[in-house]
Amino acid sequence: MRNELARTIFRLGYSYSMYLLVSELVLITLKCPAVSFEAMAVQGALFIGSYFIRCRVTRVWPLILYTAVCGIGIWFLPEIMAQKLLLLGLDLGLLGMGIRHVAAGGTLPEAQEIPWPSMLLGFLSVGAGIYYEHPQLVSLAVILSLINIIFFLLILYADSTGQYLHSNKNVHGLPIKKMLRINTLIVAGIFLVMLVGIGLGELLGLPDAVTEFFRSVGELLKALFYGFVLLAKWVANIITGKMDDQVSSARANLFNQLQKTNAGSGIILTILKFVVLAFLLYFLVKILTRVLKVLLAKYQQNGKDEVIRGVKEEERERLKDRGLAYRVRTYFTMEERARRIYRRRILEAAGETAPHENETTRDIMNRLQAEKGVNLPELTALYEAVRYGGVKVDQEYLRRMKTADMPRK
Repeated sequence: MRNELARTIFRLGYSYSMYLLVSELVLITLKCPAVSFEAMAVQGALFIGSYFIRCRVTRVWPLILYTAVCGIGIWFLPEIMAQKLLLLGLDLGLLGMGIRHVAAGGTLPEAQEIPWPSMLLGFLSVGAGIYYEHPQLVSLAVILSLINIIFFLLILYADSTGQYLHSNKNVHGLPIKKMLRINTLIVAGIFLVMLVGIGLGELLGLPDAVTEFFRSVGELLKALFYGFVLLAKWVANIITGKMDDQVSSARANLFNQLQKTNAGSGIILTILKFVVLAFLLYFLVKILTRVLKVLLAKYQQNGKDEVIRGVKEEERERLKDRGLAYRVRTYFTMEERARRIYRRRILEAAGETAPHENETTRDIMNRLQAEKGVNLPELTALYEAVRYGGVKVDQEYLRRMKTADMPRK
């Protein structure tokens, strides 16, 4: 439950930071004021409300009602028209996302391998800020892009943690909890370094330095272009044997550009700031590494006894009441009948390629879908509810398992 909540929160943060950057890009390039704090709060409220409702409903009409109420409220906000249109677009976009979430049965979408939309948006925002000479947009693009990437990495970590916990549901004892705790500390350390890097970058004025760096590079390229034009005119005059005023004009353009260009100082200053930032982050990483080594050593020292104790408890649980009377008694229970139905359906679908004993129910379902083209999501969900959820099984439940994922007549 906690992991699912974390997955939802991280996806909310990822989408919110990306849309906030879109809003900043649109407003600043249109020469409007940047997104106000009130508009940021409204955007956050829209995201939180939409995510809260869609996780608790099975029909779309509450989402439509929520969207309509929010749309009316947005129209009467004391904001400029461009900001209102952006908020209304967000309101409708969240409705589409909510409908898709409900249609998918409340399951969260799989994360992408690379956050290319946010990376592309970040590059576009930085380029627009430099082109239109808006240092504020460059700073916001860098900060929001880094925050967006942090949320994306958190999504990947939460998803992989959920898959790991799902595949080890039958493992008892404390070692798994301790391993997850150590992994979480390591990930938290990595994100701490990233956040400190963002803060130090702001203190060092890196966004402005990056803007100055690209401006200097642009001025330098422009000077090289004027030099190339002057060289071409010289060559043309030598070939034709004529002297005209175009050479003097090209020489004057190059001289004026060189006077404006101060590329060396801007480039060197940016490089020095990055060197200072790398130096400070290096020491922070060294300190965090020392701390993590101490925690790992403590885990290894205490983990051996816990593993042995966990294995012994598991063996006692497995060997308890495993006599003939137990096997006869459990054979006729509703739960055991449900297991036999699931096993028979899976073996019929698998054919000669019987499932491996280490495969989870999700692994079996995915492999059958990939290799045999057989999709059994309903049967798998019903069986998982029996095996892990402790659902009460009756004749109606067994009938549903027998007909699950069958073609409807």
